[in-house]
Amino acid sequence: MRGDDRAACAALLAERRPVGELLGLHGRPSFVMLRLEVGEISVDDLWGAKHVDPEDLATAEPDPMVNHETELLQHLAAAHRDRIADLCALLGPRESAAATAVPLALDRLGLRVRFTGDGSSFDARFDFPAPVRDVCELRRAMHHLFAAAGHQGVS
Repeated sequence: MRGDDRAACAALLAERRPVGELLGLHGRPSFVMLRLEVGEISVDDLWGAKHVDPEDLATAEPDPMVNHETELLQHLAAAHRDRIADLCALLGPRESAAATAVPLALDRLGLRVRFTGDGSSFDARFDFPAPVRDVCELRRAMHHLFAAAGHQGVS
């Protein structure tokens, strides 16, 4: 690790782990600094595989929902189970037989839900109209999704 990088990493490590936690058994350090040099990156998901430029990854900002995802998914499952299940109406009549719906993942672009029923299950992703930047925008995006599902269910 180069000098400037080493000092920055040591400061970050010290910030994240108080001094007492840095020493393990027999006074030996319990954390080690490593440097990852990225040569090639690709992402493979439901939409296919794509090459990612290492510079783009280095400058990418974390998703604004990352610190809230777990609690928001738990809240959706506990307090809005019926509204989450209503989202199935957006998938068309052939999918309306789903008995239960469980929110699986949430990011600035949308919500992923697992629907189960009649011995089968499938996952569906519901994209927000626009990326959300905070919990307030997320609330509006979720209301938009719920309203669309309610409107679809009335038709």
